[in-house]
Amino acid sequence: MPKLVVIYVRFSSDLQREDSCEDQQRKVREYLDRIGIDHSAAEVIRDEAVSGTNESRAGFMRLQSMVRAGQVGVVAVDDQSRLTRGDNVVDVIKDFEFNGARFISVGEGIDTNQENWHMLAGMTGLHHATSNRETGRRVRRGQEGRVLDQNGSAGDYPYGYSSDYQDSDWAEQLRRGRKPKRVVIIDDEQADVVREVFRMFVHERLSIRRIASHLTDNNVAKGRRSSVPGWHYQQVRRMLGNEKYIGRWIWGATQTKRDSGGRKKQVPVKQDDVIVQERSELRIVDDALWRGAQRRLAELHDTFRQKPGQKKRGPKRHPNDVYPTSLLGGLIYCGRCGARLHLRSRKEVRYLACSKHQKSMCSVATSVPVSKAEELILSHLADALMSNPEWMKKSTDVMRGEITRLSESVDHRLASETKRLNGLDSQIDNLVDAIAKGADVGDVFRKRIASLQQERDVVQATLDELEQTAAGPAAVPDDEWIEEQMRDLATLLNEDTSQAALALRDIIGRIEAHEIIPPGKKRGYMQLGFELKGSDLLCRFLRDRVGAGALGAVKECGAVDEDSGVRFVIDLGAPTRMDRWAPKIDEMRQQGIGWKEIGERTGLGVGNACTAWKRWKEVQGGKDAA
Repeated sequence: MPKLVVIYVRFSSDLQREDSCEDQQRKVREYLDRIGIDHSAAEVIRDEAVSGTNESRAGFMRLQSMVRAGQVGVVAVDDQSRLTRGDNVVDVIKDFEFNGARFISVGEGIDTNQENWHMLAGMTGLHHATSNRETGRRVRRGQEGRVLDQNGSAGDYPYGYSSDYQDSDWAEQLRRGRKPKRVVIIDDEQADVVREVFRMFVHERLSIRRIASHLTDNNVAKGRRSSVPGWHYQQVRRMLGNEKYIGRWIWGATQTKRDSGGRKKQVPVKQDDVIVQERSELRIVDDALWRGAQRRLAELHDTFRQKPGQKKRGPKRHPNDVYPTSLLGGLIYCGRCGARLHLRSRKEVRYLACSKHQKSMCSVATSVPVSKAEELILSHLADALMSNPEWMKKSTDVMRGEITRLSESVDHRLASETKRLNGLDSQIDNLVDAIAKGADVGDVFRKRIASLQQERDVVQATLDELEQTAAGPAAVPDDEWIEEQMRDLATLLNEDTSQAALALRDIIGRIEAHEIIPPGKKRGYMQLGFELKGSDLLCRFLRDRVGAGALGAVKECGAVDEDSGVRFVIDLGAPTRMDRWAPKIDEMRQQGIGWKEIGERTGLGVGNACTAWKRWKEVQGGKDAA
């Protein structure tokens, strides 16, 4: 079978004409005619809108595969840079020659049938690689100049901004052939979306994925760079951590590096080469909202980061504990094995079952009917919240005294946290200085800086809370306010499912389900047990007034009596009439009363009365008798 003649063509950018490939093919065919190579059956392989530094190109990989299989006799290109712009171009061509394929580059006159092709290909490849790097340097230099202009744009503005011509006579400049300068401006419509995202994240405490779903469901436009519909988690996450929204614009912090195969990655540049500009006129998010977002991001990182000593990444807490998708999902645990009850459904009826039972690791087969459990739990909680019990007043009095005592020590804590913040700033500055002096920046170095920065955000949040405590009310509000909060919470639990689910986890935390099996039966019903504590209620009511730091300190010191509260035991079923009558039937049998009379007295009938008695005797270890 004769070997193929392959013409390989490529253009780099989707801004270039697709006709470029046809022009390359025409030039190659003309050259092959001149040197006497028949190209009438030549196979054309093309890569479109892909860089020559990328060796994972579909067409290029197909060409290499065909050459290695010995199917190709000639590979022809218009110029060597069409094949590859990598530094390893000579090695690529040597592989072609080794597998019996002749390589021809029309533009440079490279032909592997000639003796000096190695030198010519090497020099040409060096020229192309150097040209790439020099082009990159010039592009960066031009972008840097535009960035240094007042609100200048190098195309680096995120969602929430757009660009406009700086000069009013931009149309005249375009007519003369000049390229008018553009500046970054706030896009009011997109800026409102940015503020709403921060508000939902900080004030409503919605998850990042839920915010992304909300934006997608409401068909919010994603901006100029959007290529696919719908918002992704990472887009929202980047938005919440982008300092440009508070007027701090950082440009040129990383640069692109490529390996021999064209794979790319971003690496940090020297600190002196990073441009940082304060553009207060481009601020979209205020300081309080920004700090709240960074505090929550730090909390989420601490919550979901890798567990200590764990090789495989996994959350410290179950996501359902932080972002519940249903009122009781992830909240009820098996009273026998301690496993979390998982949601199941059968014929559109939802129920919760022990996750270990299906694995034959737990004997609890009874399930929790979701609708009934939700109804009874909310009903009991509403009664307790509306009754204004004495244990709540006791907890309030103790909490009031502890908050007052802590408020008096705020000055000392402010000084301590300020000293800690200054120490963290000093460590971060030392690491940054080391980078600026040319220190080797490895993963450990970068992780250390990131860890210190996250710790600094947490300390800054603590300082903000302490300052709020020092400037705000230093005592727990009066009993009337507490009673109003309890009534509002009772209403919330019956209205808003998402907020009710979060509130339920704040005030009761964990529900244990115990299986109750009547004597002689294999299946029974579930009994739910949980506790409502005054300290948990108060911490929920006061967290926006007193500060999480002060409330956490009160709970940790155990000042509020943890026994103050009420214990709920809710039965989701009950013994049947047969179960209740069974011990009494046994007594009647011992008195010699006949089955007909027993059936009449109990109202069960002879058959059911006898069945109930047999079950009872089996449990008691007795024997059946006539």
